[in-house]
Amino acid sequence: MFFYTSNKIIHANITFHRLSEMNNAEACLRQAAEWIEHKWGYLRNNPGVEYRIGALRKDMGSIYITSYAGIPIGMYALKDTDPVVANHKELWFVYVDESFRHLGVGSYLLDDVKKRCVELGVNRITFDTLMPTLNNFYKRKNAVERGEGRLLGAPVTLMQIDLEVPSPRAARPAAPG
Repeated sequence: MFFYTSNKIIHANITFHRLSEMNNAEACLRQAAEWIEHKWGYLRNNPGVEYRIGALRKDMGSIYITSYAGIPIGMYALKDTDPVVANHKELWFVYVDESFRHLGVGSYLLDDVKKRCVELGVNRITFDTLMPTLNNFYKRKNAVERGEGRLLGAPVTLMQIDLEVPSPRAARPAAPG
């Protein structure tokens, strides 16, 4: 259990790394699989952590681990929705370890998602929420509800965040001088 008196302390020590580029990728992959199995395992009748590791291994390049002082505390995945649509990503597996909830880590994580998408030229993020109690959090972060659906039989809310992506500037000729 962790106890902190200031969100500033936490945020100053939070980092985000692509799972495929981490030195401790295997340990972080296992942690991510444990989080997913614990949180959403019921959707697939709890197939187990080893199943999750195998499923996640092929997507390591799209998974980002959130760490505090080198300790994994959360994750998210940014996936291409359609290879033809380059300016759209789908957000999966947003998770913050229970010891770090209610400290602003989720907001910091979602800010990183948006920043990364803008850097990639992505102007739309879509995702599903299985927990209606989180919808207001996402709405405060500029998400809008786009409808309802089902994910493996469970009801979900379809959410979307539109981003302003700066248009690429045309090369300007040098001023005469």
